[in-house]
Amino acid sequence: MESEINNSGLCQCGCGKIAPLAPQTSAISGWIYGQPMKFIRGHNGRKKEIPYKIDSVSDCWNWVMGKTRNGYGRRWVNGKHAMAHRIIYEQLKGPIPEGLSLDHLCRNPSCVNPNHLESVTHTENVRRGANTKLNMQKANEIIELLKQGKSLRSIAKIYGVSPKIILLIKQRKIWKK
Repeated sequence: MESEINNSGLCQCGCGKIAPLAPQTSAISGWIYGQPMKFIRGHNGRKKEIPYKIDSVSDCWNWVMGKTRNGYGRRWVNGKHAMAHRIIYEQLKGPIPEGLSLDHLCRNPSCVNPNHLESVTHTENVRRGANTKLNMQKANEIIELLKQGKSLRSIAKIYGVSPKIILLIKQRKIWKK
């Protein structure tokens, strides 16, 4: 987690009080020894009028309050943490259908703009992920190469995946139409 230095020295909840100095350096808390902390103890849970900033270029609504290690916004709701993009989406667009999750079309995990979110199955969300090597088009290409008699190993090398993945595609266990 990257530490954000509190240059103003004031509590970031907006109360206007001076924030205490960090008693130690802590990457998890975002503290740097001797530097002002972001919040007075207990103030980080206070609601800001607008808990996000709008990026004029991307139109992302970037969450400015608490975040997970992966950069997703989160908020304390009813005694537990909840994902900020889910909260905002449900407030502005309605409930997320049962069994579906939200995909960030903008690929920005801190974005809570409901127009940048789409409800999809978990499988589809994983397929769209940044580290995904295959997509449906590539899976169809693999099927064609298999029909041409190419080996699992040679196809796997072309696509940078294991022969096991190619076998699962061949068996229609993954990347089914």
